[in-house]
Amino acid sequence: MKKLFVLVVGLTFSLAAISTISVSPVMAAKKSSKKLKIKSFTGQIQIKLADGSIIGVVPGAEMPDIPVGAEVVVISGEAVFESGGTVITASAGDSFSFTADAGGVQIAATGSKTEITVTVGKTEATVTSGDAVTVKGSGQGGGELKVTAGEVVVVSGGKTQTLSVGETVATAPATGNPTQEAPPGDAPPVDDASPEDDAPEDAPPADDPAVDNPNQNEAVEDEEGIVTDDVSPSSP
Repeated sequence: MKKLFVLVVGLTFSLAAISTISVSPVMAAKKSSKKLKIKSFTGQIQIKLADGSIIGVVPGAEMPDIPVGAEVVVISGEAVFESGGTVITASAGDSFSFTADAGGVQIAATGSKTEITVTVGKTEATVTSGDAVTVKGSGQGGGELKVTAGEVVVVSGGKTQTLSVGETVATAPATGNPTQEAPPGDAPPVDDASPEDDAPEDAPPADDPAVDNPNQNEAVEDEEGIVTDDVSPSSP
């Protein structure tokens, strides 16, 4: 009976261990599923991975996805990165770390002269050395940007404000309502007439004043058979 009890207990612990081993990789994969993508760059980028290894990216080379826990350093030129709708724009000398989990995407500016731009939809944050932000949402509305370190200048919905640690701002969606065109009947009439059409018409030439030409009159009279009496006074 004692041996049976030990066997049952041992089997229970074995099943628990198998269950733990089966679930852990899934949870780890879910936690690290988000990656940072390089959208464009013009110079050289250095990626420092969490294990200490370094990846260099130069023009013409394959652009690898950047895993969570990595630090990105822009050696030269400019570069644009994106993760889940969060866009990071950086230039030569800028560096930042990237992490992501169920709470959103976290961007922290590292280095001493970093000034990067974090954009979500139409919300734009200027993140400098020592600052950090967490972004939730994909830029289509309903998201938020939260400052987790330093002070960050944020432009959202046409309003500029400086946020401190713990303060948040709702992200403005990338696309607003499309502009509606006025119905054709409400549009003002358009004059398609060319300048030549508006010019006044040339007045018809005025009739030339009659000129009494005796020789011409006589020729007409002879042709039409008209006899003209001499009405000049007779001599005495």
